[in-house]
Amino acid sequence: MEMSVSRLREFLRLPPVTQIGIVVPTWRKHWLFYKETFSFGPFERVEDFHRIGYKESYYRGEPENFNMTYAFFRLGTMEVEMIQPLSGRTIYHDFLNAGRQDYTTGV
Repeated sequence: MEMSVSRLREFLRLPPVTQIGIVVPTWRKHWLFYKETFSFGPFERVEDFHRIGYKESYYRGEPENFNMTYAFFRLGTMEVEMIQPLSGRTIYHDFLNAGRQDYTTGV
């Protein structure tokens, strides 16, 4: 039995999508790709993860001192967030180290 996306969302009681996170090895290269290819923007960049108010950070349940850079843009009512891990152990490093990439492979 095939179910439509709207019926599946209703069945699972999923809220509307409001944010998408894309893990990238280098935010600037991906920012240029989205800007030049799709004219997305303007972008807001947070260079230091700790500047957005996080005092404590954890990796797999253990305290960990890590840092990331974020670049955000709006796509209608949705926020798209590019996440570049910089230092320390994070799930984002795990993602990239496992050979995974965002859907703009080759950028």
